[in-house]
Amino acid sequence: MHAAKGLEFRVVFIPDGAWGSRRGKGAADEEEERRLYYVGMTRAREMLHLFERRDSRNPFLQDLDGDCLQRREPRVEAPPEEIAGRRYRVIGLQDLFLSFA
Repeated sequence: MHAAKGLEFRVVFIPDGAWGSRRGKGAADEEEERRLYYVGMTRAREMLHLFERRDSRNPFLQDLDGDCLQRREPRVEAPPEEIAGRRYRVIGLQDLFLSFA
């Protein structure tokens, strides 16, 4: 996000990181994270998408509120049966034969 300072984009996606995962970090580190998050958010001209993981809550998202904010839970659907039954195997170079016809 440091490299995005001064730039603007029509749509910005900010995936959630492991906020607060670094144990023992000081107030200065937390304030730096907050500033970086703000920089990322202010790069959006039209639409901003913020993502939050369930297992690692972002402390900065709880400060956001307003009419322009939409909170949604992801809709997870089971895959169709023909896809759910597929099995895959990872192959290596020893499984390939690349030669002239």
